[in-house]
Amino acid sequence: MQKHVLMMMITAAGLFMFSCKKDTCPLGQKNVSGKCMCKTDSNCPKGEICRDGQCIKEVKSACPAVPCKDGKVCDNGLCRACAEDAECGAGKHCWEGACRADGNQCDPDRDCPVGQKCSHGFCVADVSPGTCVGEECKITPPCQLDDLYFEYKSANLSKAGREALKKSVECMKKGSEAGLARVHLIGMADPRGPETYNDDLSSQRLKTVQDEIALLAPGLVGKFRFTTEPLGETCATGQDEASWAKDRRVHFMFYKKVGQVCPE
Repeated sequence: MQKHVLMMMITAAGLFMFSCKKDTCPLGQKNVSGKCMCKTDSNCPKGEICRDGQCIKEVKSACPAVPCKDGKVCDNGLCRACAEDAECGAGKHCWEGACRADGNQCDPDRDCPVGQKCSHGFCVADVSPGTCVGEECKITPPCQLDDLYFEYKSANLSKAGREALKKSVECMKKGSEAGLARVHLIGMADPRGPETYNDDLSSQRLKTVQDEIALLAPGLVGKFRFTTEPLGETCATGQDEASWAKDRRVHFMFYKKVGQVCPE
């Protein structure tokens, strides 16, 4: 009788242990659809590394002793897809996860067709700064958004600046009716003074304009997504009082541009 009871207890304990093993994972791993998934090498037992959520045996002798194929790079003894050009070495670049040799389709002396640019010796689609991206690019703005100008070392709008902003607000309303949903604001300063000071000043000017828009037309905040870009003196071209005055401004644009763009 005692032997029978002991056997039942051992069987129950085994089932309990099996159930726990099935439902739990080692420290640092997570159960996903019945599988224990790791995030980093530290989640794996000694001698194993984490790759694609699974702990696998670490084989450091595979590469670079055995070169990787299909443009992959060696990472801790294993081959993987590249993530940046620096991993590929001189004369190569990372393209869609694989290292490939630089091409000879183009160079600074041989331009690519319209709509393309030269990248590592290959002609590729041009998404350089100034290129409009998105469906909104197909919509013709119904009106022109005017720049707002500021006094030297000032982030306050003048009376004339507020009047100009009112016109731009009305233009934004028309743009919203036409299907436009974004307004990008670029803050600028003239080149005088420390660079960090001008960066902060351009940010303050952007905030001033955004606050004024919220006061003039609260409804626009919900209709438009306002994005800002404080450029400081980056785009400044002035060399005297008259031209410096043109550098101190906030510029509006309806379209999202790729990269940093200096307004015309």
